[in-house]
Amino acid sequence: MPAALPVQEVIEADGTRIRLGARIGQGGEGAVCELQGQPGVVAKIFHQPLPAQRADKIRAMAALRTPALDRLTAWPLGLLSLPDGRAIGVKMPRVVGHRDIHQLYNPKSRRTAFPRADWRFLVRVSANVARAFATVHAEGAVIADVNHGGVLVGGDARVRLIDCDSFQVTVGGRCFPCDVGVPIFTPPELQDRSLTGVIRSENHDNFGLAVMIFLVLFMGRHPFAGRYLGEGDMPIEQAIKEHRFAYGRDHDYAAMEQPPGTPPLAIVSPPVAELFERAFAMSAPRGGRPSAAEWIEALETLAGKLGECQVGIAHWYLADLPECPWCRVEAATGVPLFSGAMSDATAGLFDLPAFWKQVEAVEHPGLAPDITLQAKRPGLSSVARRLRVRRSWNGTVALLVAVIPAGLSFGVDLPPLARGFFFLAAAVLYVLVRLILRATVDVTPFVVREYECRQLWETTLAEWEAKAGPRRFEDKRRELEKLKDWWDAAQPQQRPRIEAAIRRAFDELQQVTGQIDFARTSLRENAVETYELLLQTQVDLAALQRKKR
Repeated sequence: MPAALPVQEVIEADGTRIRLGARIGQGGEGAVCELQGQPGVVAKIFHQPLPAQRADKIRAMAALRTPALDRLTAWPLGLLSLPDGRAIGVKMPRVVGHRDIHQLYNPKSRRTAFPRADWRFLVRVSANVARAFATVHAEGAVIADVNHGGVLVGGDARVRLIDCDSFQVTVGGRCFPCDVGVPIFTPPELQDRSLTGVIRSENHDNFGLAVMIFLVLFMGRHPFAGRYLGEGDMPIEQAIKEHRFAYGRDHDYAAMEQPPGTPPLAIVSPPVAELFERAFAMSAPRGGRPSAAEWIEALETLAGKLGECQVGIAHWYLADLPECPWCRVEAATGVPLFSGAMSDATAGLFDLPAFWKQVEAVEHPGLAPDITLQAKRPGLSSVARRLRVRRSWNGTVALLVAVIPAGLSFGVDLPPLARGFFFLAAAVLYVLVRLILRATVDVTPFVVREYECRQLWETTLAEWEAKAGPRRFEDKRRELEKLKDWWDAAQPQQRPRIEAAIRRAFDELQQVTGQIDFARTSLRENAVETYELLLQTQVDLAALQRKKR
């Protein structure tokens, strides 16, 4: 169960006090909470008070709000502050009944999250994504950090953009940039560059839009993920930087081939295919990428040219094609694209030895990386340093105080007994002052903080090992091995059920592999920061305890 937020009440721009309700989400920047008495909105509460520029940006975005933006985005409604006036959050519309677009373009999750979705639905969603981009651009804003986590899709194919407080906006001649981006949606001209302070353009957005549309229409396949014909590996980010569009007309020049079992670019209409070519061309960074408006027109035209396959279940495709591309893809991969059952087109085509080569081609993810090796070893914090300096002066101050009665014993003519009394008083005074000063420097908060950070690290490490480790992959691989053994020993009439289980398990194996890769990216930064925080508390506590002894 997540820990309770330290913030319980926030103040709106007009001074209205609002109580926070239940936490409904957690991210790297902060938590999303309900607002008591306001069911249609939520509050994004940041972990730390916002700097002045970020607060100014949210105020500026709230002033830019329009009905068009409200229909297609979760646009910021206003800044939220702590009772002492420090900006701490943003008020946003609550989006319900929508799912992450990743659940739509991934065939496995689509069959569960969008059970009625066929390719007509995917074309409509693609057009609606372009429509949302066009609306943002029409208001002078730039999405900048395009990624699949920022697009939600409803069961009616409507789209809402979220995390809008990260958008780049310009108000009154002042630009508020976005300093982050996801590499696989970042255009080639910005690859390998720090995005801090970079002013993005609509043309940068148009690259991310083209990638998003491609992912939706091509079953989650990235346009720059293919088989590299040169030496060594070709990561997606590098392929983007070098304009190696695996499905384009110049793929031979780029030394790339599209992955096996994937449909060609020709499954979309020639106008849509041409938009992809323009979006990923070498000349595109100079301003040649298709705008969102161009995508809307081309996709709406494509939607009117689709026909239904007479063989495959829920197969809709461009009627100009000589055959259904989805029947061919299902037969090649064994993965049902639009329903939980295999279509008639692929029945009886199961070749286990050939299929097993696909299973063996899925690489073991390896052990979860040791994130402790990536952590920076901290020095003593400024708070601990000041406390240690204060403690180092305890003896000096006590000695100076004790000198007073000792000095009197020499400055006044006294008998030996009286002089001894003054010396005794000096010693007692030294001890008392030393104890009093030491009592004013309490290391208990450092002990408590170290314990809390250690507990948080143990929880974070357990989550890292569970989500980024190979255990789920290995479990699913063993399940497939067992199913293969059953297939080999089964009677012919039993094999269809085992085949369905093998296909399902293989689909889940691929999904688990993707989840592990995603976890290693999304959880890494938080895990490293948590470990560095623990190291800091341990360094501080060890230094203070050594001083104490």
